[in-house]
Parts: sequence; C-alpha cells; structure tokens
Amino acid sequence: MIAERVLEPLQRGLRAGDQAGLHWYAVVDAAQPLDAIRRVRVARRKNRTLYQGRLGALAHAAAPYLVELDLQDNLTAWLLAHGSQHWGILLQSSADFETVRQHLRRFLVVSDPEGRRQRFRFYDPRILRAFLPVCTGEEAARFFGPVKRYYAVGRDLLDWERFSAVSRGVHREQVSR
Repeated sequence: MIAERVLEPLQRGLRAGDQAGLHWYAVVDAAQPLDAIRRVRVARRKNRTLYQGRLGALAHAAAPYLVELDLQDNLTAWLLAHGSQHWGILLQSSADFETVRQHLRRFLVVSDPEGRRQRFRFYDPRILRAFLPVCTGEEAARFFGPVKRYYAVGRDLLDWERFSAVSRGVHREQVSR
C-alpha cells in the first residue's frame, strides 16, 4: 500500500528531527472536506480553535484548530498519511499549548500593501510552502517566534518539507524518502 511505503520513512524522518523538550502540534483546518477535526476529537487530543470570541463561536466548523500531537499515536499516523488532502500543517515548539496558540493567532489576519486586512491561511500547506521561502530573516524570526520548525506536505504530495528559521530567512529541507 502506498500509504505504508510513504508513512514509514516519513515517521523516521520526523523522529530524526525530534529533540528533547520539543512538543508536536498540528494546525488542522476544520473547513477541509476530509473532516480531520472530527478524528482529532475522537482521539481526544487537546485542541482549540485559533479564533476566539464571537468569531470563534460562529466559525468553529470552518476554523483552524491547534492540536497537541504524539508522533506515536494513530491520529498522527492518519494525518501524515492524508497530508495530500491539505488538512493543515505540523510544527514543533518548546512552548506550551496556549503560548503557541496565542502566537499563531497573530497571523490569522494581515494587511496587504494597500492596508486592507486579509485572512492569512498560513496553515494551508500550499500557502506555507510559498510564504516561508520568501521571508527575510526578520520576518522569519517574527513568524517562527516560539516555533522551532514547521512541516508541510510537499508539492508532489508524497513528501513532507521541514522549515527552520535562519539568520537570512528560512531553511527548507525534504523530510521523507
């Protein structure tokens, strides 16, 4: 089965990047038709929408959720195997759940060059893959904050890519295969 051929090297690659003191998280897009957030709830993993207040109450079915992960559990394996469905991204941080959540919330709305406020769907792997490589060192430092690494499914949908902030911007590397 293709999922098993891809999943095993990917899990090895992720474990190779694992460091003591770093927590694994995912940002899962509840608006995706895959319904990954239902699997998160069934697995009883800690999760909370990145939206809050009235918007959080109204948009819960289409909101991005921060989810605490364990690399060894079935939920994580399922998410990795279904990365091609663009359900969201993975990240690693030494910070606690609420610190990471508050940090990510800062990037849900950005201003375009004309000053118009726009939603920024950084948790869509296609957007993250396009955004991170063009960041300056300062932009990368601000976007990463307490996040050590971001992970997104690759362009060919079988590979995953790892992004790390460096002084000149962002370093990108392939994780699987």
